[in-house]
Amino acid sequence: MLFVFIYCFSCWRFENLALGYIGFRVIEFVMQVLSDLSSLRLISLSEEFLKAGSPAGSSFQILGSLLIAERDWAFQVVSISLVLGAFLFYTMLYKTRLIPRFISIWGFLGAAIVLVNAILDMIGIPPGNLGFVMLLNELFLGVWLIVKGFNQPATTTGTV
Repeated sequence: MLFVFIYCFSCWRFENLALGYIGFRVIEFVMQVLSDLSSLRLISLSEEFLKAGSPAGSSFQILGSLLIAERDWAFQVVSISLVLGAFLFYTMLYKTRLIPRFISIWGFLGAAIVLVNAILDMIGIPPGNLGFVMLLNELFLGVWLIVKGFNQPATTTGTV
């Protein structure tokens, strides 16, 4: 991914897409950290709850509910920023032809399915494991790049 960013940014062809992609990845990282930290804070809160003698209807329960809600919403933002970043990433890959286009199209479809998954989860419908398509795409892309690498005409001549 770093090579694609450098290639697209250095050629000045897709500067906005490359910067947008990096921006969404930063948002995804920050929200993932918030999501993970809220779970860790919940552990500390539960220890304090037990030390206080488990008072019924205390502020510990309210704070615990807020931490769970924070984790859920941060994870939703992680999903949305992942999808938006993936759309930008696969747009750059599609336009530069660094990889075969079917992989980019598969990435678009996977990102759209993850978006549907996130929306269903937000409205309270358990979506199941719809992100599996994106997972398979990312694994396939990684193996493809290890075995075949980038398309040579796109990397050497700079054609779009």
